[in-house]
Amino acid sequence: MLHGEGIETYESDVDAAAGVIGSPFMPREYRLYILNDGDAPRTNEILIELGAFRGPPARKVPLRSSWKLRLFLLAIGIVLIVVATV
Repeated sequence: MLHGEGIETYESDVDAAAGVIGSPFMPREYRLYILNDGDAPRTNEILIELGAFRGPPARKVPLRSSWKLRLFLLAIGIVLIVVATV
């Protein structure tokens, strides 16, 4: 449908390994990659019309690490080095 509209896409399974060992009763999930950013609004319209649209794409939120977490990980690393050298 999208290729008929002149929208270039690439589709793939979410997890090819899970698709092989998964149950035939489990729903298959796919990822759709739009090759041209300008095609995104029309692609969303088509997906909504087909009923395949779940909502807006998830935002990428950067992970924030506090100084306490960094200190804790540093302490674990030091303990592991000391244990490995003893």
